[in-house]
Amino acid sequence: MAQTTLSGSFPIAAVITDAQRGLHMRRQLHRSLCRADKLFQADGNKGIAQTQVIAQRLTEAAA
Repeated sequence: MAQTTLSGSFPIAAVITDAQRGLHMRRQLHRSLCRADKLFQADGNKGIAQTQVIAQRLTEAAA
């Protein structure tokens, strides 16, 4: 894969990896926040879905 960059400063592969890591962290965090009644399940699901779409679109753009 070519070293395509965003804004000329970060390789796309690094941005994709960070988005996937963020998705994993968000899934873990939201689960615990929902159990502690500090976050509504619907809000947690929305945040997870948005992060997942970002990771998917970045991956598709890099292909």
